[in-house]
Amino acid sequence: MPSRTVRWVTHPLFWIAAVGLLFGVPLGRSVLRRAPTPPATLGSVPDFTLTDQTGHPFGTQDLRGRVW
Repeated sequence: MPSRTVRWVTHPLFWIAAVGLLFGVPLGRSVLRRAPTPPATLGSVPDFTLTDQTGHPFGTQDLRGRVW
């Protein structure tokens, strides 16, 4: 007759709870972290327009809202 401990460890709910605790706790901590601060603006560049390799114009309007 198996002991009570052996039956408990072989139960599927035990393993579901163990895996949930092992992998759920680190995920919970990362979710609670604050969003990173945006990068600092180091300066500004005057508006410009260049021509790309396909002959189309490219300039500051194409880069607006992006880090470059």
